[in-house]
Amino acid sequence: MQVTTVGLDLAKNIFQVHGVTENGEVAFNQALRRAQLLAFFEKLPPCLVLSRFSSGLFRAMFAMKEIENGKEIHRRVSA
Repeated sequence: MQVTTVGLDLAKNIFQVHGVTENGEVAFNQALRRAQLLAFFEKLPPCLVLSRFSSGLFRAMFAMKEIENGKEIHRRVSA
């Protein structure tokens, strides 16, 4: 099954990624180092990427825009 949504938790060095299919089944849940993050997303099909709003998200968004494969990033603003 194809991954449709990815949750991304940004940190300084280790990032947690959690992917689900259109049926809500867990496709993956793993920790990645900063150097592995872009290569990981390059391998994914176009999908929705969700993350908590932070300055690290901006850096990741700019880097991912260079991948240019239709990934869409939504941000949630915490109160």
